[in-house]
Parts: sequence; structure tokens; C-alpha cells
Amino acid sequence: MLIILFLSMEFTVPGSFNATAECAVNAFTDLAQLRLMRLATVQSSTPLTELLHPEPWQAATQASVCGNGRSRGSGFSAACFFFARDLHRKLGVPIGAVDSSWGGTVIETFMSREAYDSCPHTVCNCSNPDFCCKGETGTGLPPKYDGNSTLWNAMLAPFARLNWAAFVFWQGTSNAYVASNAREYGCNQRALISDIRRKFNAPTLPFLFVQNCE
Repeated sequence: MLIILFLSMEFTVPGSFNATAECAVNAFTDLAQLRLMRLATVQSSTPLTELLHPEPWQAATQASVCGNGRSRGSGFSAACFFFARDLHRKLGVPIGAVDSSWGGTVIETFMSREAYDSCPHTVCNCSNPDFCCKGETGTGLPPKYDGNSTLWNAMLAPFARLNWAAFVFWQGTSNAYVASNAREYGCNQRALISDIRRKFNAPTLPFLFVQNCE
């Protein structure tokens, strides 16, 4: 099985274009070898070796992909599912897709402490709009996140022992609100990739970035 870890795009299939057709029962008849795992959104102040809330693999069915089919928050990550489904159909091999996402995150929450410390970071200073942190909380992070590395600790670090085929990362919008933070994003991207490859003992692990088509 090729196992793919998808980071950070929580928007689900019922909210996508053509959702009625995508969620029809007959849309899943050829996906018997596709397995999905959606992680609970949790944080930790220290790196974990096991998930706080272990989730089982699920077959790709109308129920697991589309949930109740009536709201964007129901079901599975749209980008993760469509990527895994199309790859499965193209390659004809078993695919496992893990959705490790939390909508509205900044990249710093998915970086380990070592990766975060390897890049420069602007100190909040709201006397200058370019250096005023989002929400003026003094951290630059949305209020629902306790701090940097908390999602790495809880939603990435426990997977370091597995063999991955690829990582797919869709994130960045929340880092664009503050000009200084956006300028630091290049270093953060490179540090995130290098650190994951090192900690997962996979120096050539493919790391794909998804870009909004606007």
C-alpha cells in the first residue's frame, strides 16, 4: 500500500463543486482498495509517539467521504480524497490517505521546535501594522492554537515510524495576513520539508505543495 499524508486542508467533499455527483453511491464502486483516515484535531505541548485519539482506517464509501452530505464540515477532506482517488485510479494499486488537517492553521504549528528555531521569526510589534500579529495575541497565531509546534507534536510526530509514499501540503493563507510573516514563509517551508525528511528517516520523500487556482 502507498500511504500518503495530507496536511492542513480541512474543507470537505460535501462543500466541493459537483458534490451531488461526487457523493452518489455509484461514485465509489471502483475504490475498494482505497483507505482513508481522518485525524482528530488535537494539540500537544510535547512530541508524542502515539496518537491521542487513534483513528481506524475506513473504506472509501459514501458515508466515510461525504458524511451526512449536507454541510462543508461533514465528511472527508476534499483535496485529500480527490488526490488519493485519482492516484488510485491512475496507478491501480492500494492507496492509504491520512488527513491530518486543521482549517485556518499557520505553518508554524506544523513545524517541530527544531525546524521553527532554524528560521528567523518577527517579534510582534503592533505599533507597526506590518509587524502586528494576527489577533494581537502576542504570538502571531490564531487564538485557538496554543503555540508553535503543537500540531506537529500531536498530529505528525506519532507517524515518524511509518513508511510514507508522499506528503501533500496545502496551507499558507493564514500566514499571508501579516506581511512580515509572509516574507518568512520561504524559510519555514524549506525547514518543514528538511525536518520531516530527517525525522521520518526518508531523505528523498516527495513533498508536494498544493496551490489555490485563483
